[in-house]
Amino acid sequence: IDAWIAQIELPPEAQAEPASEVVERIESALFDLAAAYPGKTVALILHGASIRCLLKRAVGNARITTPKNVSMTTMVVGPGRKWRLVQVADVSHMPKPTKE
Repeated sequence: IDAWIAQIELPPEAQAEPASEVVERIESALFDLAAAYPGKTVALILHGASIRCLLKRAVGNARITTPKNVSMTTMVVGPGRKWRLVQVADVSHMPKPTKE
């Protein structure tokens, strides 16, 4: 838990998949989807831990806030094997909380 909170790699004894391997898997899927659906909009649903690993790749060593559940992060993939963030953790589609 301490490593997760500190946003550093988990120790080997955690037996967790390294963040770099998580990112490689996600990027591979992104590039495959972009090739299969050129010019199309594709939705990809990710677990919070996975999206956080991907976002950390985008910002380097900067500390980030893990996106909230059901938030939407928008990215553009391509041309080629690259991607860029357009929007991170948008929750504007969610209903506003009521005082009931």
